[in-house]
Amino acid sequence: MRPNMLIREANPADALGIARVHVDSWHTTYKGMIPDDIIASRSYEYRERLWTRTLAEQPETFVYVADEAGEIVGFVSGGSNRDNKLYAIQAKKQPINLPFEFTLRYDADTNAVA
Repeated sequence: MRPNMLIREANPADALGIARVHVDSWHTTYKGMIPDDIIASRSYEYRERLWTRTLAEQPETFVYVADEAGEIVGFVSGGSNRDNKLYAIQAKKQPINLPFEFTLRYDADTNAVA
């Protein structure tokens, strides 16, 4: 892990940073695999609204961010609303090397991530 990187629970103020990573990763990851018009339809503004709503209004969803010196460079989300599964792992183009011991465990009974 980079020395300035912090893995922490996301909050509504992180919505724009998460949206940027989400949209940018779609543009770099799926280019050539998904039609360009679908990729182009992904916007920061739209994703920011979705993430703001998710972070503020969906307690069954957990979201953690990789925060590098105040910049969101990756995120992970999941929760009971999708059968207790991890359903998104997104990062900026540069790799994020998490230490081997960093794992997320989700407890559906308490909605806790450990």
